[in-house]
Amino acid sequence: MKIFRLITIVLLASFVWIPSSKGGVLITGRITGNIPAKIEYTNPVNGICYVGFRDSVKPDSNGNFRIEVEIKKPSFLQLMFGDNLTRSIVIEPGKNYSVMVNSGKDKGTINILGPDSIGQKLVKEFINSCPSPFIVQMDARKFRNDTSLTSIAEKVAALKRNDLAKLNQLFEEKQISKPFYDLLKTDRDCYYSTFLAVFPLTKINPEKLSPTILDFWGKAFAENDPANKSLMSSPFWTEYIQYYLYYKELSDKDFNFEKFKELRKKGDFYAHKTEIIEKYLPQAAYEYYKAATIYFDAIQKNYEKELISLYSDFTSKYPGSSFSVYLKPLIDPIEAFQRAAAKDFSKEVIFVSNYEKLNTLKECIASFQGKKVFIDIWATWCGPCKAEFKHKEVLKEILKQKDIKVLYISIDEERNDQQWKDMVKYYNLDGYHLRANKELTADLRNIFDKNGMIAVPWYLLVNESGEIVKKHAAKPSDTEKLKKEISEM
Repeated sequence: MKIFRLITIVLLASFVWIPSSKGGVLITGRITGNIPAKIEYTNPVNGICYVGFRDSVKPDSNGNFRIEVEIKKPSFLQLMFGDNLTRSIVIEPGKNYSVMVNSGKDKGTINILGPDSIGQKLVKEFINSCPSPFIVQMDARKFRNDTSLTSIAEKVAALKRNDLAKLNQLFEEKQISKPFYDLLKTDRDCYYSTFLAVFPLTKINPEKLSPTILDFWGKAFAENDPANKSLMSSPFWTEYIQYYLYYKELSDKDFNFEKFKELRKKGDFYAHKTEIIEKYLPQAAYEYYKAATIYFDAIQKNYEKELISLYSDFTSKYPGSSFSVYLKPLIDPIEAFQRAAAKDFSKEVIFVSNYEKLNTLKECIASFQGKKVFIDIWATWCGPCKAEFKHKEVLKEILKQKDIKVLYISIDEERNDQQWKDMVKYYNLDGYHLRANKELTADLRNIFDKNGMIAVPWYLLVNESGEIVKKHAAKPSDTEKLKKEISEM
């Protein structure tokens, strides 16, 4: 740590501020400790900082890196130095910044040197203190047990006053520039309006909305008009608009909850979302919010065919959009998924006979009597489950050497039956398969034994006698540990 401080002091003493081009921003820095393969950063397109629209640079062997972006107005930018080490900063056109990162201790440390360096600490406090950056809903959980909307509103107002007091003090002391102040002030407006907009969703029945809830919700949006373009500069804007669209749709006198539930079944859900966006948002916000919506839905990796049409429509309407470059890599796998779904199952994919009637795990493994079994419990909506499928070939070889069968158990609901089968094809999951009914899912929850909860992916090892010998086995990506557990069966 002393070395890190010395480097910082030397850099600060020798740093010469040479203005970049009129709209150019230069960020140079060095990362010590664990040097990642790449450093990611959000590219402020039109002053917008969205976590999905990111680029990357590769640090050299000494951890030095250089990032150049072009902006027309002050913007937020988020730097990502590997897992759980991120920092949001404010950048202004024509200014340069230096970043010193130590990733070797605990969560790591990040020091920002340059214009408004005191203000950058406030950015860290405001944004990076959230449990999950840019997701206000998680931060709002601190009030989840509060039953009074009036009490919540008062507490949120107090939090905002406290933030603005700190911001105003720095501005009055001339520690930050006026553009820096204005951007952070706008962000606090958006953040706390989003904070208020979260709570009605936790307390409403969409089929029966009370006037009190609607009134509270309406006031939350009245304080900061969603049509205000300046709010788009806040990293929290997309979440704010998401709740606003919920409010507008649910409060519409013609809203029909039953028809709403049918939209996804018919494959019209995303088209409906597009209609709502165009109905209630100002045109200036269409491009950004549509792009963010496509991105968010695509990274869920449910590979819905409708997203292909949505993307095609987006590129037709916005042929020169700066956002398209971040969307295309997500659409390509969806197209590949749809091609795979149209094919027949591999001969190596075997669906367990009468699996719909199997109500316990013991019944599921009865047909494997005399064989060792590796059980993979997963779901189509589980990102980590699907990430582990990248290691299926390594897993297949390990199990083959020990003559171990693999059984994939999906805990998807019946309505996702086709999605489950299509994913089996797409990920080439050779082995035995079944989708758990409600009774089997309940039995699995009991076996998992965490107060009725179950976390997936979940792996088990079963011996020749049908006994669970490892209730929580290593995941396929943890190859060496899994090999050791298998050898001990």
